[in-house]
Amino acid sequence: QGAGTIHITPWQGFPDVDALIERYASRSPRSLNHLRWYVTLARYKLGILLECSHARACAGLSDASVGQRHHASARRLLGDALAGIESSG
Repeated sequence: QGAGTIHITPWQGFPDVDALIERYASRSPRSLNHLRWYVTLARYKLGILLECSHARACAGLSDASVGQRHHASARRLLGDALAGIESSG
């Protein structure tokens, strides 16, 4: 968790990550062998989009507080992406 993390309440009834993966795997013919790579790519891409929002805020084209939150979220996501790359060897 970190800046920009969306908190859903009440959480009761929502599946956790492992349950979502298991459900997808049971209904899809696609291989999940490279799931970590796709999660890392998704974090990287979303981080870039959030940095675009931050850049707009820095240019005075959108709300500065939203830009700061998006920047914090982008930093967290890009850090998580880097950690995913480093852990995959």
